[in-house]
Formats: sequence, C-alpha cells, structure tokens
Amino acid sequence: MYVAGVLAKEGIKAELLDLTPGRSAVVARLQRSAMAESSRALLLVAHLDTVPVDKSRWSVDPFGGVIKDGYIYGRGAIDDKGMLAANLAVFIELKRSMAHLNRDVIFLATADEETGGDASMRMLIARHWDKFAAGFAINEGGNVFVNKGKVQYTGVQASEKVAANIAVIARGTSGHASQPTKDNPVIHLAAAVEKIGNYSAPVHFTSIVRRYFEGLAPLEDDEIGKWIRSMETPDRGEHAQRVISDASPLWNSMLRDTIAPTVLTAGFANNVIPPEARANLNVRLLPGDTIDVVLNDLNKLVNDPQVRLEVQPNAGLA
Repeated sequence: MYVAGVLAKEGIKAELLDLTPGRSAVVARLQRSAMAESSRALLLVAHLDTVPVDKSRWSVDPFGGVIKDGYIYGRGAIDDKGMLAANLAVFIELKRSMAHLNRDVIFLATADEETGGDASMRMLIARHWDKFAAGFAINEGGNVFVNKGKVQYTGVQASEKVAANIAVIARGTSGHASQPTKDNPVIHLAAAVEKIGNYSAPVHFTSIVRRYFEGLAPLEDDEIGKWIRSMETPDRGEHAQRVISDASPLWNSMLRDTIAPTVLTAGFANNVIPPEARANLNVRLLPGDTIDVVLNDLNKLVNDPQVRLEVQPNAGLA
C-alpha cells in the first residue's frame, strides 16, 4: 500500500490491518518510551476511501489528483485525503525532527468510513483496538471557511449528528400499465416523498450550536449578523431562523434534524404497474434527538394507509 510505503521510506514501521479483501487500514506509532501508553496517546486518524464516482460527469480524471487553477481536483481531495496527507506529513516531521514526545503519537488510515461496512472503524475497534488505543484523537469534521479569498474562521467539530435511514414503502395493485389504478404505489410514493421533501424539522439549539452562532455573528456581514443574533428573540426568532436556514445548507443542518430522500426504487418493466415502490430517507439527528420521534412525525405528515415507514439497520458512518 502506498501510505505504508511512504512510512517505510522514513524508517517508520507500519502495519496493515486486513479486515476484508482489498480493504486494509494502516497503523504506525511513534513511542514516547519503550512501553506504549494508550491512556495519553494521541491518535491522528483519517480515511482512505471515497464515495463512488460517475467518471462521465468529470472534466478530469477523478482519481488523477489533477492540479488545475491552484486547486487539486479529485474524488476525496477534501473528504478525506487532504487530512490524510496532513496527518502523514506531521507524523513524518515528528520522526525526522527527533522531537521529544510527551506522549505516544499514532497514525491511522482507515479504509471503510463512507459506508461503514466490514472494514469500518467499528470493526477495527472490535478486532484491533490494542493497535491504536488512545486517550485523544484528531479526526475530520472541522473546516477552514474562506470568504473573498481570505480565511474567515476555522471550525472545530465538537459534536456529531447521528445517522439513520428510513425506508418509505408504498404498496398497491400490480397490473398492466394500459389499465392504471388509483392505488398505483409509484404515485403514492411520489406524493409521500414530496411531502417529506417540503418538510423542515423544528429548530433545536444545542449548547454547541448556540455557542457557534454566538462566535459567528461578529464575523459575518451586518445583515446576516443581525439575523443570527435574532434567532432566539421572541419577536423575530422564527423569521430569523428561516433566513439563516435558507442562507446556508450547513447552518440549516446545524439547527435541526434533516431528512433527505436519496434513493428511489420501483418497477421492473415499462408497461407494468409494480406492486411496490420504495424510497430511502437519510436522516441526521442532532445530539439528544431520537429516530422514534422523527418516525412518528413523518407518519403523521404522510398520512397515507398505503405507505409505511421503517427504520433500517446499519445506517453507515459517513
């Protein structure tokens, strides 16, 4: 593996943690002393894998790392190979500088973050925790925000939403398309997805989100700053929340649980009305919120006896 080879050239022993064919994690350690100290160790972790790509929609090779107009173009350049490269550079520099460490520093490159499958961090912890056990970890999640070519602020992730998937299942009478029926599951599914797509969950200010906006308000222009400061006021709060939610998908997602339709499945022939149509909803829950509450709200919203909603197992990690 390339990353292990880079470490080897620097005289750093790296170990491949094989969990499934074609998916290996890489781990290496710089020790403070002869005995590993996991309770104080610092883990630098990033993932190697990316989401799939449709090459026909790219103007460059999505896996070529093309440098163009001062940017690197490629799938994973931001998520998460940029951080992986930074972790690798820092780890190598610590080795080269012979720095006196006050704790062990561990490098970990994982291989299954996006889908959370058989080589996920969950599986790594279950099988190889002793290889990278640490008291502290630096992972992806924060970001550097740029405005008009200048760094506006650096965001540090202090919490994380919980991912879940809900299946929307519509059933009806199957038959020849030349004789359509009113219980066509495709139509009922489409109506349900439209309702869900137009729905916004209630705003929920967590303590971390509240502090984020308090710090952000002075950095934004006067108009946006005004509405940020007004989000919890009794007279303009609801309007301010709509303004801020509409101004940025990121801000909208920080203020509420989100529900995004992602996959639609129905039919097997152009001239046949299918007996079933399905949609997947990817749900992201704010800390403290529960999927049962969301499911109950969506059932009330859809209000169709032909449609049922089911929470799916294993939502993945990304």
